[in-house]
Amino acid sequence: MVGHKINFKMSVEENYMPERYLFDQAAVLLLEGAEFFRSHNPPKYKMAIKCLKACFKTLMTHEMTSFVNFQIGKLYFYYTKNIELARHHLEQAYHGMKEAGAEYTKYRVEIACSIAEVYMQLKIFEPVKQLLRKESAHSRDFPLIHARLLFLLAEIHGAMNDWSNASEIVEAGASLFNQLGDPALECYFRLSSAMIISMDLSREEELMKSIMEVSEKLVTLNADNACLDYIKAFCCTVQICFFISAGLLKSTKTCLRQLQTLVQTMKLTYGETVPVVLPTFDWMGKETLIALTYVLTVIQSLQTCQIERAHKYHSIAMRHITDMRRLMTKSNWPVIRRGALDSLAAFEIILLENISAAQLMLARPLETISVLSAMMERMRQSTDLFSHFEAQLHTLLGMYCWFVRLPDDAERQFQAALRTAKDTESWTVVNLSLAILYLMTCREADFYGLFERITPGKLQSSSALLKASAHFVHALHSYLHSRLQEAK
Repeated sequence: MVGHKINFKMSVEENYMPERYLFDQAAVLLLEGAEFFRSHNPPKYKMAIKCLKACFKTLMTHEMTSFVNFQIGKLYFYYTKNIELARHHLEQAYHGMKEAGAEYTKYRVEIACSIAEVYMQLKIFEPVKQLLRKESAHSRDFPLIHARLLFLLAEIHGAMNDWSNASEIVEAGASLFNQLGDPALECYFRLSSAMIISMDLSREEELMKSIMEVSEKLVTLNADNACLDYIKAFCCTVQICFFISAGLLKSTKTCLRQLQTLVQTMKLTYGETVPVVLPTFDWMGKETLIALTYVLTVIQSLQTCQIERAHKYHSIAMRHITDMRRLMTKSNWPVIRRGALDSLAAFEIILLENISAAQLMLARPLETISVLSAMMERMRQSTDLFSHFEAQLHTLLGMYCWFVRLPDDAERQFQAALRTAKDTESWTVVNLSLAILYLMTCREADFYGLFERITPGKLQSSSALLKASAHFVHALHSYLHSRLQEAK
């Protein structure tokens, strides 16, 4: 989902805390010191945290204590790995602002959003879903904070596979920001809705309608709007992923070219030496977006059998991801947003998945199993990633086993893939692979057991490529039974 750009300036005045108590002055000075160290070049985060901790040794009002808890909670969350301390301080800040009354509603809702970020990183969704739903009734008076809350709430529902409610939330956001006359945020909400629609390949017409609405809104944005390129990139990516899944090769190529041109422009425009106004919201950081573009280029190259091109961009993508990880460990890297490292890990696995398929296409079994081994090692580093990519790994291992003439092992891998497949397309690919295995090993009864699942007119998938593959399997079946006319 769309991310809120982090504004971390520790200004009491800017963060609407009234500086009306004399004994808050020491805390105010320490806050200024913390901000000095945080924004220092290079940053001195430990010193910033020490300044904030020192605030608790001074006399402070109840409200100022909550404010300091919020700032130290954010520091722990964004700049350290001590997520439990971040959670503790943010929850203290929230309860303090809740007791402070309606005057601090804006501040309380902002803290609630930060608490949600922490819990989402911990993969604990239900408590913050309830928290954000409760605060959504109070956040409407503050549009930007309300937008952030809606995006977080939609993401939580998506993480819980409740895509229906996620869709309702982003559609409500699009409608609200249309009324408020904020086309950039309206586009982000509409594209989030389009992304959910694109997960169902049968909803192509609905998706294109949604994309057209975004295109019409983009015309109303000023050319110098900081969000413009990010929105265009989001729009291109949603379409590319849909076209790839549906097997619409020409549409994929056209849209991918647009994304590549856009990313190249962003690389030049948003370079480190060029001052630029950052957008309040964006979908994905520039460097992560570059990595995603390389990944999509690899997938598109394989779909069009451009194996050398796929290898080239695979190497470039892996190098870019490695460089990103190295730079992220340095103190002068901007805030590492929640999910950024998970995205890079997922990109790596997708790259390995596709390059292993390329090695199989080139009849290189040793290279294939080497890549699959690397893929498995990366998957083991995260239970979430393993769960997400387990079916793909079993499918590729099944194809490898078939290639090296181990049909029984291949069948076991395909059956494991069927049990773990989480989407219609993966499930269909595995059934088609099993059907070929049964045909080539003369297991007619087993083939007919799959017949209903792989009949072109009855396929659950709307992918043109998978329908073509189903026709091929049926043609092969007819050919093996000497029904040549039917095979044609």
